[in-house]
Amino acid sequence: MSGTKQNTLFFFTQEYPYGNSESYVENELRILSEECSKIIILPLHCKGTPRAVPCKNISVVCLFTEAIKPGWKLLISNFLMFVSILLSEFLSSGNKKKIITKINLLKSILLQQLYRAEVLEKYIQQEQSEQKLFYSFWTDEWATVLSIIKKRKKIRGFISRVHGYDLYKERWKDGMIPFRYFQLKYVDRIFAVSKDGLNYMQHHYPAYKQKIELSHLNVFDEGTNPWVESEAFTLVSCSNVIQLKRVDLIAEALRYINFKLHWIHFGDGDLKPELLKNVALLPENISVSFKGNVPNSTIITFYKQHCVHLFIHTSETEGGVPLVLQEAASFGIPLLAANTGGVPEIVCSNTGILVNKSSTPEELAKRITGFKYGSMNTQEF
Repeated sequence: MSGTKQNTLFFFTQEYPYGNSESYVENELRILSEECSKIIILPLHCKGTPRAVPCKNISVVCLFTEAIKPGWKLLISNFLMFVSILLSEFLSSGNKKKIITKINLLKSILLQQLYRAEVLEKYIQQEQSEQKLFYSFWTDEWATVLSIIKKRKKIRGFISRVHGYDLYKERWKDGMIPFRYFQLKYVDRIFAVSKDGLNYMQHHYPAYKQKIELSHLNVFDEGTNPWVESEAFTLVSCSNVIQLKRVDLIAEALRYINFKLHWIHFGDGDLKPELLKNVALLPENISVSFKGNVPNSTIITFYKQHCVHLFIHTSETEGGVPLVLQEAASFGIPLLAANTGGVPEIVCSNTGILVNKSSTPEELAKRITGFKYGSMNTQEF
């Protein structure tokens, strides 16, 4: 991209800047805003109050504020496109029986995306710019919508990233990502955020291997965590409190810790009430602080001002190299994390301890204790 040409980047998200997720796009937006005259963020879902965007040349447009109810007129006017996409997906799939059993669901999804494509197409035609660029942060619904518009020859091309839920077929019911082959046919480049994700995509979709590249997400260097030797050992974690992230495993492990420890968790979620019940059973030597959902800037400020002896991450699966691990490591905070997805790309003997994904609470407690009394728990490390 060239900063001299008047260009507009259409940047597609799931909900950012709405909701509490996708905060990691802000780092990328700060770089992109230097290369683009204008960035228009288009969230798929817009609920609540949006967060402030990081740069002045970034705006937010919500195209879909109500539930989509595509009717027969839409189907009739897009009938050839509708049949063509379904047939193409059927012929490309290695499991045609699964496509047949899911045909009603696929038809419903496709009608929704055809509606979204019509709305988006009308919107982008209004934008006056020498160059229009299209970037979906996920290879999901937006990638299908952009593929439809490209098939219609209304845009020259688009790129996307692939992370976790939009990467692994195993995380979808019946192991099928809707219109994955259609997306792969029309996308220009897909950027996996980890080597594990790159290998997965190239293994499962070898015909499109040349389109798939590695591009890690990034964090900025904000300084060094003020490490101090203290009586209380400070353990920090940061994630949504949902089943996938297994925050409860940390609470269970702390039952087996016999030294003074203070656990601080950033994040919230549906399983927090159950987690609080487990925390109430912890021994007196364990203190806990739940900070809830906070802006990323709050976490960065915390790392600048408060000593953290160890950062822990116990997610069951990851598609990329988690930004929470990158942020902690950028401050020099040692890491303890479960071996899954792109985690081994940042957690090694130079940065901390990689544990088996199937580690029990007792095993996890032993690794925390070993770290506490080991050579890694030093200012030099």
